[in-house]
Amino acid sequence: RGVPADLARADKAFVARAQQMVRPGSDWDFEVERQAFLSSLEEELLRASSVREERQQMSRAGRAMADIVSTLRWQADEIREKAQDGPARGPAVFWTSWQLPGTAARLLAKYSEGRTSIRIATPPHRDPVVAEAGF
Repeated sequence: RGVPADLARADKAFVARAQQMVRPGSDWDFEVERQAFLSSLEEELLRASSVREERQQMSRAGRAMADIVSTLRWQADEIREKAQDGPARGPAVFWTSWQLPGTAARLLAKYSEGRTSIRIATPPHRDPVVAEAGF
């Protein structure tokens, strides 16, 4: 099931209903309305498909972020256990970054003294005016 199949099904339903509305002997043609309907529907279906894909990508990024945090905590615990036998030192700080697939964004994670901070960094816009404004 996809956009072409949905469009074909909607077109078939539109034509069937429009043909019922044409009076016998009338020369009215609903092709203009049909094309406008299909064009509008195609835009909406493509937009909905794009939103679905973006949500799936965000879900994957969320799972990746959880994996990164889990790994950071595990590594910190391992190092803390090993360091307890050695001389006292300052707090350990760990960080990592991960490129989000299919995007220019990077996921940055930092762990220090039992606290984890996570942020998503995006590169500045190519247009200097837009980059300066922060859009």
